[in-house]
Amino acid sequence: MTRSLLFSFLIGLIIAPFFALSIAGIMFHAFFPNPQLFILSVNVLVFSSMLYLFLAIIIFLRFFVLTPFFPLPPRKVKYDNLSNKRITVCLTAYNDEEIIGHAVKDFKSHKLVEEVIVVDNNCKDNTAGEAKKAGAIVVKEPIQGFGAASIRALKTALQKAKPKNNLILFVEGDQTFISKDIDKFVAYIDNADMVIGTRTTKELSTKDSQVTRPIQYSNLFLAKLIQIKYWGTLRLTDVGCSMRLIRPKALESSLPLFTVNGSAFSPHMIDMVLKKGFRVIEIPVYFKKRGGISKGIGSDFIKGFPVGLEMIWNIMTQ
Repeated sequence: MTRSLLFSFLIGLIIAPFFALSIAGIMFHAFFPNPQLFILSVNVLVFSSMLYLFLAIIIFLRFFVLTPFFPLPPRKVKYDNLSNKRITVCLTAYNDEEIIGHAVKDFKSHKLVEEVIVVDNNCKDNTAGEAKKAGAIVVKEPIQGFGAASIRALKTALQKAKPKNNLILFVEGDQTFISKDIDKFVAYIDNADMVIGTRTTKELSTKDSQVTRPIQYSNLFLAKLIQIKYWGTLRLTDVGCSMRLIRPKALESSLPLFTVNGSAFSPHMIDMVLKKGFRVIEIPVYFKKRGGISKGIGSDFIKGFPVGLEMIWNIMTQ
């Protein structure tokens, strides 16, 4: 039924402009008679009204008819006081030799961080050398793409963390996030299987960060699609924040479902962890201007548009 709600929400967004245009066409006819325009407007209005009625019936059935017989599962508050909160950090990197060393040192400086892993995703510069110099374990991922590098990072981190039952912190190595925020994530991991950041809190994002208004609202839209898909499970405002703390058990169970190798990986990871039934909590994080040059979407809405369509498709079909 949540899948029906998700499709209904998207259909409603699609037909809304046609509904508005048909109203405008009928009003226009009142002042400037045009039989063809009037007939077309009435047909569009009738069709879109029928679709809206269909959506209203679906929502009515879900919340007022079926809910008493098929209620949402009772919301349980998770509290599992972890004895070990040591962390294995994994960073993704692509041609980041100027900044990767600083990122590694920053995270290694935190008292809970035991080791830092950097994934070299076919870097053409000395990213690997700078990461090693700063004390990181460097692994290579030959398949190009943010998703491929992320999956390699998570797999390697799990191999290192599982024997010690360490937590895994996944972060992009572009210096947009800071190690001080680890304390926030650790504070909430007792209540969740994965804690993810949100960059939507303006008080914590610098003005020169790459989260422009179009990027922010696009992420919010995608976040609400996932929230509707897992109705009553979580609150979500940002699917693009790549600072995430996850328990090894949750990661091990979810990893086989991670199949997106490109830039659409970020919401895919959240989606698959939720699909496995794990609890996810979102918290505000400090977010600043990245170091070096962005090789992904960054603040480029035009470049991000096709990736956004892929993300929507993945959410709807997986």
